[in-house]
Amino acid sequence: MKTKVMYLFFLSVFCSFLLTNAQEKGILIKGRVSDEFGPMPGVVVQIKETSDYVLTGYDGSFSIRIPSENTVLVFSMAGMVTQEVAVDKQVFINISMKDDGKY
Repeated sequence: MKTKVMYLFFLSVFCSFLLTNAQEKGILIKGRVSDEFGPMPGVVVQIKETSDYVLTGYDGSFSIRIPSENTVLVFSMAGMVTQEVAVDKQVFINISMKDDGKY
């Protein structure tokens, strides 16, 4: 019984280690999204051609881990022009959203 408990303990520690390392891989990109009136909360910041995304916070800020410098981020929100930005060597990205004129 003691061996089984020790085995489960070490297994859970190992799994936690793997999950933590998997989440930390990639390049951390931070930024802020605004429009002519100020910060924009709720903007979708998506890694192009994936389902990975984050939403900007109340102050328009975001942070997202990308797999490489060759990544393109897509910024979108209803009523605004969608923008694509190649990350390259940037670690902080400021985006100014424009009204799409449809609403």
